Amino acid sequence: MTSRFEPIVLLLGLTLVARLTACTDSPNPLQQHGQDEGWRILVQAGGELYFLDLGSTSLRPIGLEPDNADHSHRSGSFDPTGTKVVFTQQWNSVALFDLATKQAETILKLPYIDDARWSHNRDEIALEGRSASDGKCDIYVYSLLNRKTTLVVDKQLERGYELFSWAPDGTEIVYEDSNSDIWIVNVKTRERRRLDHGRFPTWSPNGRYIAYRVTSEYPKLLGYIVFDLQTQHKQPILVGEDVLNALVWSPDSRYVIFSRLSRGVWGTLIGAEYWGDLYVLDLASGTQNRIYGHGGTIVPLDWSKRRL
Repeated sequence: MTSRFEPIVLLLGLTLVARLTACTDSPNPLQQHGQDEGWRILVQAGGELYFLDLGSTSLRPIGLEPDNADHSHRSGSFDPTGTKVVFTQQWNSVALFDLATKQAETILKLPYIDDARWSHNRDEIALEGRSASDGKCDIYVYSLLNRKTTLVVDKQLERGYELFSWAPDGTEIVYEDSNSDIWIVNVKTRERRRLDHGRFPTWSPNGRYIAYRVTSEYPKLLGYIVFDLQTQHKQPILVGEDVLNALVWSPDSRYVIFSRLSRGVWGTLIGAEYWGDLYVLDLASGTQNRIYGHGGTIVPLDWSKRRL
């Protein structure tokens, strides 16, 4: 599989890093591109799920009833068609939400559930949780066809969000274990191989790249890696920047969206830290554009090409 930005990345190498730190608030081609392609970006804010509208750069509720009890609509992803969302709720449940009918259905409960991700091309949902009230977390795969749950990774993950990601063909999952080692596991055989040391891995939709955060005690060395699975080349990006958790890929594997640290006026007054500025990085040109920045912590979760 090939990528639009592959020739540029390979030619520029490390000299691209300096350009990747440049950013702008000016109008960007992503807005029109996203509208033409029917792209949808799913984000979480204040414990609820929203669409990020690329045209108006505003948040729009997806239609779920507010969870006023515990603000636990905190994680989710699109189905392969972009017409449904799987989400976690009440710390112990996984549910499906139909974006057309606005109907929600709980499909699974465990003593604890952190995150749920729909396979890109299969009727399967991967989830991080555990069957006991404490201890390290597992990765399970739930089949929508036979309603069965299969254990894939046993007691290797710490609690957290965005610690795993599906391969586009649905045969493998990349995940971060409790030692911040990144592994790729075969869903059926449970055979695994170590990729690198890092955090919050996400697989590109074209299947060629895995992006993850560098681990270091020195802030200036922090950043992300785009790992080329074909060439084994590691491309550093966003070096030294305060970015929250995982990068989320665009459907064409050209862009990534992320949440950057931003105190804002209110945050500065009370000394709080918010990841309220959403940026999109064009991996081909190295250009960053801020597409949302209205305060509070906003977390990008998934990016889908809607097929209606």
